[in-house]
Amino acid sequence: MSCEPELGLRLDTRYNRICIHRATLKAIGNPEYVVLGIHPKGRKLVVLPSSENVPDALRVRYAEDNTFSIHSKPLLDGIRTVVPQYGQPRSYLLRGKLLTGRPAVAFDMDVMERITEAE
Repeated sequence: MSCEPELGLRLDTRYNRICIHRATLKAIGNPEYVVLGIHPKGRKLVVLPSSENVPDALRVRYAEDNTFSIHSKPLLDGIRTVVPQYGQPRSYLLRGKLLTGRPAVAFDMDVMERITEAE
């Protein structure tokens, strides 16, 4: 049994929202800013720490329920272009891996788990 925290990210295509799990942010050093990247050929979504002066950097701010969410239709549209199966208005869980030697987490967009509303 592994003691390592699960690195996760939830895509909510119904509300154009991406929720990054706290364990994922902790794994990359609890940054004040993050940037998300899409690798179309590898079909990966990558979360990287960033700084305020980087274009497209997003400030990490937790909501009252202690979650960090990004609302972005253009970003979700970009993901749907790479992986069309995300076209349905549903929620999906992606599990990530910390990249060796880098403070970044990569999520394979071909491997997803559909989340029902009750979860």
